[in-house]
Parts: sequence; structure tokens; C-alpha cells
Amino acid sequence: MFQVPLLLYTILKMDPDRHVFSDLDEQTSARVRQLVSAVLRGRPRRRNGLEQQYSDYLIYQTVLCYSELNDQTDQPIDWSQDEEESKSEEADAADAADTEIGVGGLPPTALPDGSAAQVSLALARCAESSWMQVCKQLALRGAGDTTSFDPMRLAYSLLTYVIASNSLSSTAGRELVRGQGPAPGTMLQPANSRIVVAALAAFFQEQNQSGMWAKGQPIYSSFRRTGRNVGNAYIFAVDTVASLCHHLPAKLFRPHLNELRRTLEWIESNKVTEIQPDYCDPESSQCYGKALTGWASPHLSPGDGPQAWSTAQTLECVSRISKVVSDIMHSDVLNEFGGKSNASAGPYSADW
Repeated sequence: MFQVPLLLYTILKMDPDRHVFSDLDEQTSARVRQLVSAVLRGRPRRRNGLEQQYSDYLIYQTVLCYSELNDQTDQPIDWSQDEEESKSEEADAADAADTEIGVGGLPPTALPDGSAAQVSLALARCAESSWMQVCKQLALRGAGDTTSFDPMRLAYSLLTYVIASNSLSSTAGRELVRGQGPAPGTMLQPANSRIVVAALAAFFQEQNQSGMWAKGQPIYSSFRRTGRNVGNAYIFAVDTVASLCHHLPAKLFRPHLNELRRTLEWIESNKVTEIQPDYCDPESSQCYGKALTGWASPHLSPGDGPQAWSTAQTLECVSRISKVVSDIMHSDVLNEFGGKSNASAGPYSADW
């Protein structure tokens, strides 16, 4: 399950306009449909309560796919509007129907049956289960149960909760009986801002002096093949920090700038260099090569050298922290000089 949501989310984000998906052959459509089906099957289940089949990290990866599919789906048209407006929208809908676009902007041939209902249900279950897990982790920490408390589960449950809540923020609930409108209790409330702030604070308070966190819940509990490094089963904390910086508003990190600085200090002091030999001189028996510089997760065995995935996550973390600090600085300048931010409105076309 680890690779499935990563692969689906990557191909969806790499083609936001769905140009590649507009002309899929039957074999490729079947493979995409298989990916979507597998991700939808991986949603949290109420019957599993607080201990779901997959780790909180994997649930976070699946909710990214659900959110992307939901956000890229055109909202249905209300045909009860004014007659003239309805005719115009009916024509637009007819044009859209010719292109056969479905959930997430994907063609129907690349989607399993009932995708629209499954995506919204998956988001609702993600929001529900992650909310309970966030509350559980905060309660464990508040009670001083350091053995059961897991900062990584807290962080990824928080991310899942925020992403799912935001994705469903424009909906009015789910209709369980056709024609009766939204059923009571199915309308999802916006993310609780106080819980979000408290959870973020609790996560950063668990940072150790080196700038890292305890390894926490493994991504997956077992290996299918032998010979893999068990350190790969644990989350690299810089990836967690990068995800938090990406999905949460920059202003929430103002109280935690020292913790972000400590993370950057760990990154600066833990750069790894490895020489890859590519030539050995037959006279001197001296070997020469190129230096590879990067990072490795602290959960890996010492001496493994820089890893591509760890280096990519580290560079993303630096980029995300830079964006957060930049946004906070811009906000401070605007406040000092009485300015007003129009960033949410985007650039003015007249200025370009």
C-alpha cells in the first residue's frame, strides 16, 4: 500500500490539467482504475476505531489522493436556477459531457464504479478517524503517558484532519436516502483551530535537543522481502516538518521559529559525503571517484551514505521552512507599515 497512494498522487499532480488522461488507451485506463480502487479501499473504517489497518502516515498519503480527486471534480449544476442561466449552463454541461470527464477530472474509463460517493465517504472517514486520533494523542500527552504518546501519529493525524476538513468545507453533508437531502450529522465542521494550534505546539515541544523527534509509529509493520533496511520503515522527521509547513498556515509557526531553526541546524550538521569510485590507477593502486553529498535518515544504519529519498525530503523541508519564514516576514512588514495583503486574490492582470 505504501507505493500506491504515492504513485497516484504524483501522476495527478504532475498533470493538473489532465492532458495526459484525455487520451488513455484501454490498458492504461485499467491500470489507473486499479490504482484509484486500491486507494479508495484503503480508507479508514469505523469498525477499526482508533487502530486502523494502515499507519497514520499511510492514511495521510491516501487523504492527499482523496483531496486531489475531490477538489478537481466539477460541482454538479443546480438546474432550478433562472431559466436563462440554466440554458447557458446546460449548454456548457453538454460540451463537458462530450469530453467524458468524471471524478478528479479523470475519464470514466479510468474510474471504478461509484467513485464520487466513495471519495466523499473516504474524506469523511479520514476526518472522523484523524480527529479522534488527534484528541487521543493530546489526551495521552496531557496525562503524562509518554509511553503511549506518539508525536508522529499526532502530526500525521493532524495533517489528515486538516486536509480532509478543508476538502469537504464547501459541502453540506451526505444524502443517505435519495430525495431527503443531507442526513443529520453528516455535515463536516471546519477544522477546530484551537485543537490545530494545540496539536502543533505539542508536536514541536517533543523535539529533542538535536533537532529531531522520536521515530514513532512505523510506516508499515512488516517486510515482504528480506534484506531491506529496517530504518526505511520509520518516518524521517524532516519530511514531517515539511508537510506541516506546506499544509498549515504560516502564522501558526510563529511561536515555533526556534524549533524550525533547530531542525535547520540538524540539517546543516548532518550532511553526508560519500566517494563513489569510478577509476583505480594500476600503478599506484589508488582509486578515485566523484563525491556524492546528501542526507540520510537517522533511522538508517550508520555508514549507509547519502540516500536519494532522504536528500529529497531534506531539500523540500528547507524550501518549506524558507517559505514559512518569508510569509511571516512579509506579514510583519505589512503590519508595521499599515499595509494590506492581497496575496489570496492573486496578481492583478492590469499590472502585467
